[in-house]
Amino acid sequence: MVKGTWPTCAKYTLIVFNFLFMVAGMAGVVLGILTIVDKPLLNYLGNVDASGTTQGVITSGTYAIIVGSCIIILFAIFGCCGACRESKCLLGVYIGLLCITLIVQVVAGALAAYFRTQAETEVKDWLLTQVKSQYDGRGDTKLQFGKALDFAMVEFECCGINNYSDFKDTAANWTERTSRIIPIACCKLDKPRFYSNNVFIVNDTTCTTAPTYINSNIATPCYGKIRDHIVTQAVYIIIIAFLIVLLEVLAIVFACCLIRKIGDDKV
Repeated sequence: MVKGTWPTCAKYTLIVFNFLFMVAGMAGVVLGILTIVDKPLLNYLGNVDASGTTQGVITSGTYAIIVGSCIIILFAIFGCCGACRESKCLLGVYIGLLCITLIVQVVAGALAAYFRTQAETEVKDWLLTQVKSQYDGRGDTKLQFGKALDFAMVEFECCGINNYSDFKDTAANWTERTSRIIPIACCKLDKPRFYSNNVFIVNDTTCTTAPTYINSNIATPCYGKIRDHIVTQAVYIIIIAFLIVLLEVLAIVFACCLIRKIGDDKV
């Protein structure tokens, strides 16, 4: 058994840190699950990567934080067992795993920061392409993108990606067929009724054919609102990741101090 004030302090501090690891890991899992289930239609609009598939910005980051959090919980078990048993073998494995994880996290963070601007451009281009090809302007649309964009326009009280002119010349050609300038989701409407029953109750029935700044949301583009939503989700993930990295660094320091104090015959 280790003797002395500092080794004993290092041992129990390491146990406490690994308990915090478990808490942080569980928080990451809960956060990831909440991100997936909270307003999934809005998250859908941010799920695009360089290939144009809908498995990108939010979904990939969310799954990564869930998997990473589960791994952190596993590491914490190694750390607690190693500290409690004062096992150089377990502590050595623990330190090695943490170092590898730390390197991967730093590299991933650097790449995410490097490609941030590119990702924003790709998301915007993808949204505009989808509006042209996959948006039919129907309030009762069966298209996933249409449902997601309608929800975003109601939620954020906005219209179009850049502006309401994005709806011209769509593949469905609904603006010409219906004489509507904007979809009903761009109108000022009863939001509680929409959320509860998915029903569009507009304040002015002429808003789709004669939109104004009063009866519709044509003054507010949606892209900035959607981007802010994506950034907000990303910030939550970054905060959890930063806390985990900080705990990892401190845990490595205390584990190294403890392993030096354990007798050579302790394995």
